[in-house]
Amino acid sequence: MPVEFKHGQRVTTPQVMDIVREVLVGKVNQELVAALNGHGDVAVGVSGSDAGTIVAEQLAPELGRVGSIVRVNADYLDSLMENEYIPVVATVAKA
Repeated sequence: MPVEFKHGQRVTTPQVMDIVREVLVGKVNQELVAALNGHGDVAVGVSGSDAGTIVAEQLAPELGRVGSIVRVNADYLDSLMENEYIPVVATVAKA
């Protein structure tokens, strides 16, 4: 898949975002959780879009699905940690 840059930023089309989500949430996050749990920890995988964990705003329409974080739902993450889970957050935000 060709990669396009504008003003030093990568352009992320909806098709590219599908791949990014699949890799970060579906593969990398699960591998990290499994590695932590393999050491006796109790980790849980979380996508930044789950429960509005990470909320972002689009930087510029010409960049597609590229944004800047405007809010983090710390209450959700705190509740996981209070219940002795280690949240492993994939950096895919809710727009």
